[in-house]
Amino acid sequence: MNALSHRNESSTTRQLKRITWHRVESIIVFLYYKGANNKSVIRSACSMNYKCCDLYLNWCIRENYVKILSDRERRKLFVLTERGIELYHNEFEGGICDTGYEESASIL
Repeated sequence: MNALSHRNESSTTRQLKRITWHRVESIIVFLYYKGANNKSVIRSACSMNYKCCDLYLNWCIRENYVKILSDRERRKLFVLTERGIELYHNEFEGGICDTGYEESASIL
């Protein structure tokens, strides 16, 4: 196996080995207050690089906290499921960290 094929294989099968709940919280809280958004907006708002955001979003989808919707332009939009909303209310509503989304949502 050459180095290029090894690199492609590991990037497609890469999964989280350890969950950082602060990152999960930032995605869940952001989607709760801002609604459906595409990956680049989520990545930017949650201060994650592309690979990290992709790994956490895929994990959230596998755990049924987030699902993918498509809009008219066939872009992928990520939105919370009922289970994701329950996770927000049960674990993150009081806030483990200060995201600032609560204040910006009240302005809207």
